[in-house]
Amino acid sequence: MNLLPFQYVTEKDQLLGAVRDLSACSEIGVDIEGDSLFHYQDRVCLIQITGNGKNFIFDPLLLDSVESLSVLFQNERIVKIFHGAEYDLISLKRDFKFSIISIFDTVLAARALGLKAFSLQHLVWLYFNIPLEKTHQKANWSRRPVPKDQLEYAYKDTFFLPELYEKLSTEVKNKGRWDQIEEECHLLEKREWDEKRFSSEQYLKLKGAKELLPDSQKVLRELVVTRENLSREVDRPPFKVISNEDLLQMATGRPHSLAELKLLFPRESAPVYRNPAFWIKAIHEGEQSQIPLPVKAKKNGTPPTPEEEKRFSEMKKWRDSQAVEEGVEPAMILSTDMLRAISSKTIEYPDQLLELGLLRHWQFKRYAAKICSFFPKSK
Repeated sequence: MNLLPFQYVTEKDQLLGAVRDLSACSEIGVDIEGDSLFHYQDRVCLIQITGNGKNFIFDPLLLDSVESLSVLFQNERIVKIFHGAEYDLISLKRDFKFSIISIFDTVLAARALGLKAFSLQHLVWLYFNIPLEKTHQKANWSRRPVPKDQLEYAYKDTFFLPELYEKLSTEVKNKGRWDQIEEECHLLEKREWDEKRFSSEQYLKLKGAKELLPDSQKVLRELVVTRENLSREVDRPPFKVISNEDLLQMATGRPHSLAELKLLFPRESAPVYRNPAFWIKAIHEGEQSQIPLPVKAKKNGTPPTPEEEKRFSEMKKWRDSQAVEEGVEPAMILSTDMLRAISSKTIEYPDQLLELGLLRHWQFKRYAAKICSFFPKSK
């Protein structure tokens, strides 16, 4: 298989011509490259689309607008093939307000087939016996001009998707799981970007934060707020400003001077020395803070009863056995969260599983009768 050349689209007339070409396709492969590793706010830097043997790389940082692509994404008869669609879909909706329908996700298809490894690199090797380089996976895609080797890397992420779609969709249909993929991909269309604003309570997400003494937690909270402010100011991801581990070390050791900071971080090149005064000030303010620590929120609902716990255990055992029988991972039968939710209900008839939103339609068709057998029959 010879790799075809690509067109790097940076001007409006190129964009319109590409849209005309792609509008004649029955399926197109779609991928994006973002800059989350290099900037505070993630953004789409490239949009790659392949269809009918033509490969296009659209540059939204150089084009005045990529709105013309919306006619492709909203065209019901064109299948949009993604590999691991959720991040791409959310990013495209966040940055460009695109509405995207008729989706096929090659990751979902591979998992429905029971494949143990489903990276694009693995699938391309499995189906085409071609090694796919991932050398630029963590490249800075916001840099302009984009180096040629990065563009060559980028278009290969969509080049294989149309043929991969043909192979995977045939196998999924043969395995009798097409209804599953159709429904799951339809649900992907509804994914929306949920902007999560920063909160000082996010310090609790750091590994080890909850084990700290209250005074150290207050210091850690202030350090996390300081890092967030610095990250926004210098336009870098928080983890590239300073690591979680370094913040925890400061919250525990609480250095109050540069000399004490050097005892805690002997390596002179440590990230903490980029802004030492900020961290020392944050430690002091954390120690002086009168703002109470967040109260641990109670989990919704009540603990499961012994009967519910027994039912959950029995259903989980059945689910795992069913997964082995069908040759797929357990989550492709029912997720553990689904099992927990179902086991806590009183199910008297199968349709309740749909009425309460506990199952997808494809799951209902396959497993509703078995699930109902775990509940006592009403008299």
